[in-house]
Amino acid sequence: MAGLMMLMCFLIHRHPTSCCSAADLMSVLFFHTMRYKADDPRNHNNDRFILSKGHAAPLLYAAWAEVGFIKESELLNLRKIDCDLEGHPTPKLAFVDVATGSLGQGLGAACGMAYTGKYFDKARYIRSPK
Repeated sequence: MAGLMMLMCFLIHRHPTSCCSAADLMSVLFFHTMRYKADDPRNHNNDRFILSKGHAAPLLYAAWAEVGFIKESELLNLRKIDCDLEGHPTPKLAFVDVATGSLGQGLGAACGMAYTGKYFDKARYIRSPK
């Protein structure tokens, strides 16, 4: 993942410190801790990941490429007008539940999602695919 992240951060996106400061955490979560089905992004049993600092999106996209959610070749299209990989992740992407950007909003969204998942019917919580 390090090579992909370096390419994304330094050549394309220009937020290297935001990406580097979360790289270890994201590696542990995506490759050793989180439970998810890569072929079923809307599975109600998948763990959720909220990237509160949305400007670190290149790191998220690099992790997705390593896991196989997206093709590595798609990373080169980051922030291009006809590409879904925007500067901040948005819910039009399969594994994104919350659009982030304003720092600090991710915590509230994640707490609400956790509460809903624990105390309400999970089937109602899941968005239906378009």
